[in-house]
Amino acid sequence: MHTAAEKMADNLRLAIARVYRTGSSKGITHRKHAMLWLFQVFALTAGLYGCQVWATSSLTYDSSKINPTHVLHLGFLKRLLGVKKGTDTHCVLRETGQMPFFFYWFRCIIRFWNCLLYSNNPLLEKVVRADLLIANRSDTWTYQFLHAPQVLFRLVSTELLEGDFALVPTPRGTLNWLKEPS
Repeated sequence: MHTAAEKMADNLRLAIARVYRTGSSKGITHRKHAMLWLFQVFALTAGLYGCQVWATSSLTYDSSKINPTHVLHLGFLKRLLGVKKGTDTHCVLRETGQMPFFFYWFRCIIRFWNCLLYSNNPLLEKVVRADLLIANRSDTWTYQFLHAPQVLFRLVSTELLEGDFALVPTPRGTLNWLKEPS
């Protein structure tokens, strides 16, 4: 999975270069909000491609800090804001309205998990059941995915998100992410 993450970082690096090229060609590199929109359109999607498969080992803040995709994301934001490299990550993310990359990955993986559970395909249903049987092994995708919410709940309790988002389990076992809290 490590090489997949490195390949994704290469794709993100190219997408960030495309953001700068597009911004330069349109003359909007000085408009931070426009550059953030371009990042959301081009670079974020490149960084999310295939994350349902390879990103489960990076679903916590500590494990994602060493991921090259996270480093590129923060590098882009710090350069955009014109702040020093040593500026606190959470301040930069908050100032730009961004989330750490692993939140985006987690949201995609939750959507993927929900699709697996709601699938009407009998073969896929058997695969999911078999995967759940080996979910107690720490090197499996399902184990990493199912244990990530515990870490996220600890993160949310430190008020990084200040209650803006919620991870809501449903009766069927699916997870709904980014619902407004009631």
